[in-house]
Amino acid sequence: MAEKAFLGSLMKAEYLLPDPVIHPEQLESTRHKELMRKLCLPQQHTCYLN
Repeated sequence: MAEKAFLGSLMKAEYLLPDPVIHPEQLESTRHKELMRKLCLPQQHTCYLN
């Protein structure tokens, strides 16, 4: 539940995405890891929401 709340907060406050303190590898749920990777693409140094 905490991961879901964290990701929801990132999506609502997208200005936090470029420099997240928590990285996808630190999340427990595979679904949440994939979502965070899609939200913030480190190879492009850009974060976005579709």
